[in-house]
Parts: sequence; structure tokens; C-alpha cells
Amino acid sequence: MENSKMGEMIEKILTVLRARGDVRSSADFSREWLGREESYVRSLRAKARPASAQVLATCASRLLERGDALSGSQYGSVKKHGMELQQLAQECIQTLILEARR
Repeated sequence: MENSKMGEMIEKILTVLRARGDVRSSADFSREWLGREESYVRSLRAKARPASAQVLATCASRLLERGDALSGSQYGSVKKHGMELQQLAQECIQTLILEARR
């Protein structure tokens, strides 16, 4: 993946979600969080291409949706995880805004 802010954000999200057990692989991440084919992240890395704004927006939307659902939990650890997903979504949105200003 090209060393762009959007590419860095995608890699960060994948790392966090993998560490939390939300995804097992880049294929799962591509399909479930980016709305793309399983090979999407692998392809970006192999071809050194940046992630698209649409993909980052889709990811932010899915992070917010899951984060909102979890942050309403009565269980502290689940609520905390939801808030972490919401924070990642906000970082995605900030990255999109910064890239749009370039």
C-alpha cells in the first residue's frame, strides 16, 4: 500500500481490529469493514496503491455503526471497545478531511 495518510489509516484500523479479535485476516477486513473483495488490502499492498476515499468512508461508517451499538452496553469492557471503535471512526473522518484539503 502506498505510504499515504489514507493507507496508513487503513493499516492502523486493520492492526487494531486484528488485535481486538474483530477480524482474523486482511481478507476478512477487506470484506467486512471495507465492503470490498477479500483481496483488496493485499492488492493495495502488492501494487503500492493508496486506499480510496470511498473505502475509508465505508470503513468509518461501519466503525461508527458497530461502535454506537457496543458503546450502549451495560458492560464496561464492551462499552470501552465501542468507544474505541468510535474513536477510530473519527480518525478516519479526520484523515478524509485532511486528504480532501490537499
